[in-house]
Amino acid sequence: MHIHGHLCSFRRDAFPWPCPLAHHAPNAAHCGRPLHRATGATAKISAHRRVLGRQSVVVWKPRQTTSSGSDPPPKIMDNVDQCGILCATNLAHGGPVFRDASSAKNDKTGFVPRCAEPPGEGDAMMPLAKRLFLVALTGVFCLSAAHALPEKGTMAPSFVATDIRGNQVDLDAIMAETPDMVVLYFFTRDGGEEIALRLSVIHMLYGRDKVRIIAFGVKEDEEALRQFAEDLGVDYYILSQQAIDAADVYGPLRSLPLTFILKNDKTIVKVVRGSGETAAAVLTKVAETYMMQGKTDEAVVIAEKAAQEGEDAKMATEIKGFAFAAAGKLDEAEEAFGLIDSREGLARVALERGDYTKAVEMGDDANSGYGETIKAMALMRTGKLDEAASAFDAALAKPAEDWQQSEAVTGQGRLLQEKGDSAVAIARYKHAVSLDPYNVVALSNEAAVHRSAGDLEEAAKVLEQAKAAREDELVSVMLRQVQQELKEANDVRRGELIRQQIEDLKNRFQEMKEQGLDKPVDPWSSRPMVLAFLPSENRTSVFFERAGMDVVLRRELESQVHAQGAIQVVEREMLDKLLQELDLGSSELTSQDTQLQLGRVLSAQYLGFVDFTQAGPDTLMYLRLVDTET
Repeated sequence: MHIHGHLCSFRRDAFPWPCPLAHHAPNAAHCGRPLHRATGATAKISAHRRVLGRQSVVVWKPRQTTSSGSDPPPKIMDNVDQCGILCATNLAHGGPVFRDASSAKNDKTGFVPRCAEPPGEGDAMMPLAKRLFLVALTGVFCLSAAHALPEKGTMAPSFVATDIRGNQVDLDAIMAETPDMVVLYFFTRDGGEEIALRLSVIHMLYGRDKVRIIAFGVKEDEEALRQFAEDLGVDYYILSQQAIDAADVYGPLRSLPLTFILKNDKTIVKVVRGSGETAAAVLTKVAETYMMQGKTDEAVVIAEKAAQEGEDAKMATEIKGFAFAAAGKLDEAEEAFGLIDSREGLARVALERGDYTKAVEMGDDANSGYGETIKAMALMRTGKLDEAASAFDAALAKPAEDWQQSEAVTGQGRLLQEKGDSAVAIARYKHAVSLDPYNVVALSNEAAVHRSAGDLEEAAKVLEQAKAAREDELVSVMLRQVQQELKEANDVRRGELIRQQIEDLKNRFQEMKEQGLDKPVDPWSSRPMVLAFLPSENRTSVFFERAGMDVVLRRELESQVHAQGAIQVVEREMLDKLLQELDLGSSELTSQDTQLQLGRVLSAQYLGFVDFTQAGPDTLMYLRLVDTET
């Protein structure tokens, strides 16, 4: 006989999948799928309802009757309109735990769950006690999932409360002021002093405008917290139990102290648990967050303060070194990494100096996840893309900080993008941002994919997200270009004029090919200074880690030349569409005859070809001009 144990919760949002529930009796509230039977007996299910906490829970207990028994099966659901069901049987057999149970209804019971395949015959021997234990276990899971503590990557709940000094504390209002970050600190007076003092260091440095700190005295009354703040000299926000029940807003606070670091959109970017030796991590994690934001000066200052407060010297110094490297202060970075013999840090310095051979060697020596990432970046910059892909895979198989893993995932996305696998590349970029919400490289790379596909609206949306995350010059330039392209694309009248011009130019080009170069359609004795930028005829060996960088630079050059006014520049949109209509690729443009014909058709005295080359750590851009008259 098969025995099914089920737990039903009214919170359908906690369990959005249907449960396999089966019963053969025609008048039971179920889908009608028969149970497998190992004996002549039939499983019948009786419902027992009890209330646990805030939820009404139905636990299904099996009882055995003969197949000819007259006792009718009870109604399995009693007017339950929407719920989620957790099937203990499936959990025990490793099958799907949750499935949607809201699609079918019964006039009498109000609800009919859909069933999945029942377990096989061999599953019937599972002991009843074990199944009922699983039911109880999943009931506990159900209740805890309804109100769980927020984790990294989730949004912190909003609240409004009054602190111990009578100040109103509104999390949304604080976020609207766009601080660099917000720190939420949950503590009790017994064991909370150490972190409270270290947060005071940050508050004195940046607390009034850059880092906003809000402390929650869990189960602490206001008077006791006032004395606590006075004794320690703490003057950031402190909220008492009377002002706000932190556990009611944020979930069960079973381990204190607990610290959240929030991005200025309420996303939790860091979680620091405990005190004692881990208390120093609060300062270090704030420094690390500043480093991720690209605010390297603040990162260095707080990392040094962390060292003075006695935290792990290697951790603080390494963050300091990475901040120096990100700021381009490579000598200072090398000195910091040398003090702690950080191989991956020294590999990063070699990478930024363009010493890719040394970067690969040091990355191998580091024998760490981030060492593999730096090695992969060096290989990628030298065009060894297959080797780089293997190194990125190796990096993600080893432990590393989230921001370091984010760089590796971004590298994977960039290689996929280069191979033309845009959909998977976008998925990798999104995963990279979930690991590090300040990763503007991943965001700008994703935007470049959308831009090249012609989806300018999505490109602009992603670039706006990148701009909000942190300052980045490439993001700003790319966003401005995409917004201009969107504006032009939405200009219907301009689009019609361009289509007319393209048709005219196309006819002129074909006519010129038929007549020959010695008989131009519009022979001028002296043409105005007109320049047309065309796709490069040379395949560059330069690999751009920032996807779309070459397009951004070419467009910016065109814009700068046009802004000077001395030279007329042929519009990019018209030129691109004309080349598409004429089916002229970069290989056809190497022909002198084609270049001369295009120059005369466009009334352009010069054609410009932009190319790139690598010179150590620097990428050089050069412009080659072709005189269409000679």
